[in-house]
Amino acid sequence: AAGGGLQLQLTNDIVVTNPLRLGSSGFAEDGILKNVSGNNTVTDFGLSGLGGTRIHVVGGSILNLPNAFAVGPGSGAQNFRVIGSGTVFLGGDNSAVLQPANIFLLGLGSGAGPTVKVGHEMAFGLGSISFQPQSASTIQSSDVVSPTLANELIFASTPFNQVTFGSAV
Repeated sequence: AAGGGLQLQLTNDIVVTNPLRLGSSGFAEDGILKNVSGNNTVTDFGLSGLGGTRIHVVGGSILNLPNAFAVGPGSGAQNFRVIGSGTVFLGGDNSAVLQPANIFLLGLGSGAGPTVKVGHEMAFGLGSISFQPQSASTIQSSDVVSPTLANELIFASTPFNQVTFGSAV
């Protein structure tokens, strides 16, 4: 599904195994997919459309995306943004969606940013990782073996941009 007026919300520790193809910034730019509460998993997540995709992970919640992002029909490489102060786990090689010309944006430019637990060295694809102003995002290994990320890092030129890198907790 694609469209600015839609938002799929996940709550209460569910697992979605059906293919889920979403694209756009969602309802009121609050994310086309919003992880509201709990520890939720989408095993076959993919993107539709070409305009970029935004997901929202609410503070205290965890969204698990354990496999590579799929590219839906009529879709292709695009930018991807995670907003909110929750945690998202990226476990697959996302280079089919995030090519060198694309950006993986963390945060919105205001409010706390997400924690991203990385389970694959290509979790951010081939694109750049852009830390938005005032987002205070964290990138963390999902286990004791830390992946090597070769992505270009982009930091906003603001004194309020704080990024934390770390090993598994």
